[in-house]
This record gives sequence, C-alpha cells and structure tokens, in this order.
Amino acid sequence: MNVCAQLFLLALCVVPISCSDEPERPASKQAASSPAVDAYFGSAALDGAVGVLDARTTAGAAATELTVRGRVKDFVDGAAVFTLIDASLKACGEDGEDDCKTPWDYCCHDPAEIAKATVTVELREGATPIATSLDGVHGLAHLKPVTVHGTWSTDAHGNATLVARTIQVP
Repeated sequence: MNVCAQLFLLALCVVPISCSDEPERPASKQAASSPAVDAYFGSAALDGAVGVLDARTTAGAAATELTVRGRVKDFVDGAAVFTLIDASLKACGEDGEDDCKTPWDYCCHDPAEIAKATVTVELREGATPIATSLDGVHGLAHLKPVTVHGTWSTDAHGNATLVARTIQVP
C-alpha cells in the first residue's frame, strides 16, 4: 500500500463522518439553579389545581391563595419569572396545520384571547423576583405542563400575577 493510500485511511479514522441528513439539534438547555430557586420546587403533587382561565374567573381583585395549572409560555431573561398559559389553548402548529418555529408564542391566537388565558408567575426573594432565568431549571421549558401554588392578584388593568410558593413540574 502506498503512502497516499495509508494517509487517506488514517484520515478516515480520525475525521468523524456524519451520515444523517437531519440538521443538528441544539443541546438541551440545562440552566444553573440556586438554593433560593430550588426551594420553590417540590416533587409532591399539588392537589386542587384549576386552569388559568378558571383561576381568572374565581379570583377577585384581592390577593387569593390558589393552585393553578397550565403550560409554560415565556420566560423573562435574568429574572425568575415566566408566563403560564391555560392548557386549553393549543400552541401554534400543535394541530399540524402550520409549521411554526416558535409555537410557544401562540401568535396564531388573538392577543386578547392570550391575555385572558395567561398569568405571570414570579419566584421572589422579598418583594422582587430572584435575579436568575428559569429556562431549563428543574425541567421548566416552553410548553411544559406546570402546577403552581401561590398568591394570585389582579391589577386594575386585568394583569394577573401569581407569586409562587411551590412549583411542581411533572
């Protein structure tokens, strides 16, 4: 075997070969957590949960203790805050009708419908949200089902906030 053939065979052994036509998928995001954030996550099921739409109907303007279930819609970068949306709303592309690259934005729905079906969930240290992003923490991800127990309040403009005490991610 000549030297060129030997070098070619050696190169084949050293260079990785990919036979897949599929595009490379990004590695799944695993965000760093902290003891302050970890304290909010429990493994025990939270009983008596209602959907976001039902919570909006039953909760008054005054702060109310509630357990709410839904799916993660959005995260706030740099803050322990995410939006929870009622599970009855289908994410864009979920029914197979369109090829949506960001189905968690629910842009295929009327913005007023989205506003009525969402609540902002905050993990606080004192009166302010903890300064860390939650995307990937304890399995939180876009469209992931989540149950949150905490204090629900609605402001004069109809914006709902759920200050979390416990979060359960199945």
